[in-house]
Amino acid sequence: MSERRPRGSSGSTASSDILINNAGITIPVGPPSNTTSEEVRRVYETNVFGVIEVTRAMLPLLPRSSAGGS
Repeated sequence: MSERRPRGSSGSTASSDILINNAGITIPVGPPSNTTSEEVRRVYETNVFGVIEVTRAMLPLLPRSSAGGS
């Protein structure tokens, strides 16, 4: 995964108050016997690791608060 960080349109570092990390892919509909391990692995890597990587990339842009994480 790329280690690029989001930037504002002016080139300065952007900031954000909230992250809505809601994206994913699915396996084509059909009998499980027609699903390959590669398809399952691609979906898992995208839907699980994708969320983790996007969250990690965005954490520096989110403000710290007493209500939020550490």
